[in-house]
Amino acid sequence: MITAAILASLSLASPAPAAAPLAPVPAVLEVHYSNTHLQLRSLTGEPLLVIFSSASSGLETVFWLSPGGQYDEEFPRGTLFGLDLEVVQDSQLGWITSGAIAFDPKSFGVTDSLWVQPCGHSVMQSGSGGPAFGLAPGQSHLPAELGVLGPDEAHATSGGGHAEPAFHVPALTPTNKPKGDHPPRLRKKPLPPV
Repeated sequence: MITAAILASLSLASPAPAAAPLAPVPAVLEVHYSNTHLQLRSLTGEPLLVIFSSASSGLETVFWLSPGGQYDEEFPRGTLFGLDLEVVQDSQLGWITSGAIAFDPKSFGVTDSLWVQPCGHSVMQSGSGGPAFGLAPGQSHLPAELGVLGPDEAHATSGGGHAEPAFHVPALTPTNKPKGDHPPRLRKKPLPPV
């Protein structure tokens, strides 16, 4: 509901420019995740509308990710299970969605990185720099009345077939934060006198 209002107001504010052929689309969002941590990083110079939704409960969270912006969140184990990630981007053709990308519990521990492309494919990489493979997103949760193009429609309209996975996969940026939901390490300190 909130998503529909945001996209409807934006589409009224600015008319869509004429369609022009597009080159293969690079990744627009880098996602690193684990059972207890989620990091999103925008790889584009345009703002992205990020939507987390749950088909079972019907709840959704919508927020803007600024160009080059980052979102970093830690949460209790299993919070991502059953959630779908969808990214909406403005383009020459109008609004394009990546389609719904499910966080599957079976993929945790096998994959830890995802690069979202709004052209019918996303690239998922296995943990510790293993091989990358394509991931086809599911149906978008956005209402059809908004006129948002799906990933396959957008690429077909631009005159291309399915996009190939990106040749260059960005490297994970190390952080000083501890991973997982382990308790903090205790240092050996003498106890205070009683």
